[in-house]
Amino acid sequence: MQLARRLAKKLPFLRHKPTRNPYELTLFSVDDTDDTSQHDAVFIIDDSGSIPSDDFNKGLKALRTMIEGAQSEHPGSKFAAIKFSDQATLLFNFISPDQAKKKLLNVVHSGGLTNTQDALKMARRDLFLNPAASGHRPLATRLAIVITDGGSNIQSDQTVEQAKLLKNIRTEVLVLAVGNFGASGRKEINSIASDPPKENVFYLHNFPYMLAVVEMAVKISK
Repeated sequence: MQLARRLAKKLPFLRHKPTRNPYELTLFSVDDTDDTSQHDAVFIIDDSGSIPSDDFNKGLKALRTMIEGAQSEHPGSKFAAIKFSDQATLLFNFISPDQAKKKLLNVVHSGGLTNTQDALKMARRDLFLNPAASGHRPLATRLAIVITDGGSNIQSDQTVEQAKLLKNIRTEVLVLAVGNFGASGRKEINSIASDPPKENVFYLHNFPYMLAVVEMAVKISK
């Protein structure tokens, strides 16, 4: 429960909008769809061979559950997705919650190694810094949610640097770390996430547990 509460707090597209008193007199009208309530989030999904296909699909289901929460709470939110194994693959640019949920149904597990740095670079270069092509709204808050079961093993010396570059353009990075990691894996995961890691890294035992935590986080936010 505590982990789910912490996750619900860190996902801005799950938060309730404040309720305004209908009898309160104001000098200015407020548009609920203004940029202060817009969130552009990219899912960065580990597609490596160490994740069985059934677990990979549970991870996708967890992401669709997050999006369902966004549909009711923040209709102004948009989502993009990247998967990575030997290299990063752009699954889709920033689109509406309903479109993103449908596209995630068609993502296929490929397997391979773990090129995390390539996915972090793609999120920065091809999505957030290329709004004309990606549909990113420059005034929207930027969020990257990394789902991984371990440390990188392709150009791993670049992983932390690419995460730093992504964070340097005002992107909050959360990591859903699924499984058991050695000291080196934990060090990399903590370095990828925004500071402080204790607030932005979520260590989850396995993919079914990840799904349960996400479902609870969405329930809490309602």
